[in-house]
Amino acid sequence: MTLQWVKVILFMLFFVLDLCVAFTINLSALRSRRKAALTPPNQKPPLTLFPSADSSTQPGESILIFGGTKALGQLVTKKLRQKDRYCLRVSSRVTGHAEAVLDDDAIEVVELDFVNGGEFKMKQNLQAAVDGVSAVVIITGTAVFPKQNLIDDDIPHAIEAEAVEKLAQAAVQAGSVKKVVLVSSIGVERRKSFPFNALNIFGVLDATRKGEGSVIAAASDGEFDYAIIRPGRLIGGPYSDLDFEKMMTLEGGADNGLFVEAGDTLIGECKLDACAEAIVQCLENPICKNLVFCAISSKEKALTNEQWTNTFKLLSSL
Repeated sequence: MTLQWVKVILFMLFFVLDLCVAFTINLSALRSRRKAALTPPNQKPPLTLFPSADSSTQPGESILIFGGTKALGQLVTKKLRQKDRYCLRVSSRVTGHAEAVLDDDAIEVVELDFVNGGEFKMKQNLQAAVDGVSAVVIITGTAVFPKQNLIDDDIPHAIEAEAVEKLAQAAVQAGSVKKVVLVSSIGVERRKSFPFNALNIFGVLDATRKGEGSVIAAASDGEFDYAIIRPGRLIGGPYSDLDFEKMMTLEGGADNGLFVEAGDTLIGECKLDACAEAIVQCLENPICKNLVFCAISSKEKALTNEQWTNTFKLLSSL
């Protein structure tokens, strides 16, 4: 059997496993639907709290979006750009690709490659990327069954753990950062339980949890606020990859609401557009400080700004 056939068989096995996990998540979510958009969690997540001024992003301030060309990152960038009051900076491994995807001269694109660019060049580009920004959004999104892992099984750790740590430390050194918003994942505290142990075959959830810890530690050192969002399995467009999953997903939209709970308690799917709105709310709402919460989509209407404020207040009190 040729190497090519081995890769094809492995890909199909991972694809079938992904479908099984998705089915389990959907089944579990149907059994645990909440009637309220927010319910008290069973366990309070560890938080690093310290006095801070208003860390919400103000008009005219700069925002760095790491992962701005990914599906979720594109939606976050679009939502912020439509507000026409922020200076947006998007990092990308290939600046030409990012410029083509974003297609907006008002968005600054900077080169930043944590894997293939070389350590010296990476440090220079990282310093330039965070220079003068008031907020940093980190969207990594390594696939739970990354194709590149057939060759290199260190990709999850290199991105979800090491790259996030370097970004967090760069935010400390920048001195201008007021808030870091990290997109994590449900299951990071339930990695030994099914179906999350299956999703952690390549160590993605392990690395993601380390990335969370790096952001929290850096926030304490740099005296900036943080928000860590743990969305459910992301579904909907835009699609950044042409694969089987595209045929299995539904169009997302901010018309759909979210169930939100502190810590890592929910299970289900989260529409990309709804998750993007949660990220924007974390940036703009002054009540959102040093919070770790999970979110999955609901069939309710999208939360209003006032409802988001009340949600953040409740999360802060837990």
